[in-house]
Amino acid sequence: MTVNRKCTVFRQEALLAAISEKDANIALLELSSSKKKTQEEVAALKREKDRLVQQLKQQTQNRMKLMADNYEDDHFRSSRSNQTNHKPSPDQDEEEGIWA
Repeated sequence: MTVNRKCTVFRQEALLAAISEKDANIALLELSSSKKKTQEEVAALKREKDRLVQQLKQQTQNRMKLMADNYEDDHFRSSRSNQTNHKPSPDQDEEEGIWA
């Protein structure tokens, strides 16, 4: 796994952890008895959570693009390698260069 891919995975995991933490805090506040201030805090936490979810979506898109780019690079390299390493078929008549 490349360094870029590892960094992307770590960012996604950190965002998921932060989102889970926001969800836990929202749940605790919703169970709280103080209504007015709690509603404001819940609304603020939900906005923060929405922002984190958007960041996670962006990270996921970046990761998918990176994976697609790496796949294309690997596929291109392997097809070039196959072309340069072409070996005659065992069916080929080596003396006359005639295919059987």
